[in-house]
Amino acid sequence: MPLSRKPGFSKTALSSALELVGLQYFHIRELGCPKPIRDQYRADGNWQAYTVAFMSHLRKQRFAIRTLAQMCTQTRAALLCYEADPEQCHRTYVARAVAALQDHRVMHIGAQGVIRDRASAVAA
Repeated sequence: MPLSRKPGFSKTALSSALELVGLQYFHIRELGCPKPIRDQYRADGNWQAYTVAFMSHLRKQRFAIRTLAQMCTQTRAALLCYEADPEQCHRTYVARAVAALQDHRVMHIGAQGVIRDRASAVAA
């Protein structure tokens, strides 16, 4: 979500902070998780059902995935998320879709450092 209750993480605040250090923020709405899917996950906590629903959504977002993949051929890109565990984050699925399309390497940056995405190891 480009909206956040965490100070400094809303789209406007984050974009402004990144500009100060020469980075750009791009919001690709189509690669986010639709509200009905998020709401269902909040209600039932079923990650497998969430994954199925989000992957169904993501398969319909070919143009947005190609757009992000093209951006990644021109510069480094980071997908941001507040979720600490990449295995519980929809951005992992987005990153894997981009990696499969353009053979990009996926790495997760967290408190423990950098971890290469196991599922994209074949594509990377």
